[in-house]
Amino acid sequence: MAIVTASVAFAGVSAKDASASSEWTLRFSFVPEQVYPGLPAAVSVLVKPDTARCSLTVRYANGSLQQGLGLRKASHGRAAWQWTMALDAPAGPARARVSCGSSGSLSAPFVVVAGSTRAISVPADEARA
Repeated sequence: MAIVTASVAFAGVSAKDASASSEWTLRFSFVPEQVYPGLPAAVSVLVKPDTARCSLTVRYANGSLQQGLGLRKASHGRAAWQWTMALDAPAGPARARVSCGSSGSLSAPFVVVAGSTRAISVPADEARA
């Protein structure tokens, strides 16, 4: 049997779109709409000044916090975090909150989808077809 995984849905703002306005100092450039246990997740921001130090906090439906996200120093105005969702991540609404000192802070919701990692078992002979 082969394993086929479905992709994770994401919403984002391109750097080109974000740079169209000179009024912002902090914007999300990438936030997931949905994440799945066992699969990668990521968040990134565009920030001014372009070397700001930013932190990310992710709070799940049961109130628990994602560990290991740490502080990031923006490079060329972008700070990014990636992690793998725990297999036992609590399903339901979650919130990503980014703080970048004097540049400000912002938050966005996303959803942890219950159940599987969206893997589908396919018989090996069908996977080769």
